[in-house]
Amino acid sequence: MRRADLAGAARNVRALGLPGYARGPEGFLFPATYEVEPDTTPAELLGAMVERFKDAAADLNLERRAARRNLTPLEAVTMASIVQAEGGRHSDYPKIARVIYNRIKAGAPLQLDTTVLYAQRRRSLMVSEKDTTVRSPYNTYLRPGLPPGPVASPGEKALRAALRPGRGRWFWFVTTDPAHRITKFTDKESEFVRYREQLNRYLGAH
Repeated sequence: MRRADLAGAARNVRALGLPGYARGPEGFLFPATYEVEPDTTPAELLGAMVERFKDAAADLNLERRAARRNLTPLEAVTMASIVQAEGGRHSDYPKIARVIYNRIKAGAPLQLDTTVLYAQRRRSLMVSEKDTTVRSPYNTYLRPGLPPGPVASPGEKALRAALRPGRGRWFWFVTTDPAHRITKFTDKESEFVRYREQLNRYLGAH
C-alpha cells in the first residue's frame, strides 16, 4: 500500500466516518497495530484507524470529560496531539498536559516547537528563532491558546493525559536528552534557560 494511495484516501474526508467535531483526518487516525490483508484498500485501513479512535474516545468519555475541563472535544484532541508530538516518556505525558493548562490559564503563549514544525511540515530537533516567526495559525509562539487542530494522532495515553493532567505549577519543559527521552519540568524561568542550554549542548554534540 503506497503512501500516495493513503494520502488520496485521506482527502475523501466524508468517507472516513470521522467524529462530527473533526475538521479532517489529522489527529483521528489512531496509532496502533492493524492487520492488513492483501486486498485491504487505503480507505478501509484509514476507516479502521478512525473507528479505533472513536472506540478509545468512547472508553475515555472524551466529550464529557473535555467539557469538565472547559474544552471542546476538538481542543482536547488537539492538546493530546501536542502531548503525543512532544514525546518523551509516557510518565511525562500528564506533566506536559499540565504545562499546557497552566500556560493557557495564565494567558501565556504555549511556545511549543512541535507546533512550529507542524506549520512548516517538517520534523527536526532544531528550531531556530526564525522558525518561531512563521506566519501560521499553528505558530504558538505568536498566537495564544491551542492551535486550530491536532498536530499529530494521539494514542490513548496522550488522550488520557489531556483529560487528566498531572498536578504541578510547571510552566516550562525541555527534553534535555532526546536519545534517552529525559524531559525536565520547572516553574522557574532561570531553570528553563539552563535546561535549554543543556539541550543546545546535546544538539551541538549530535
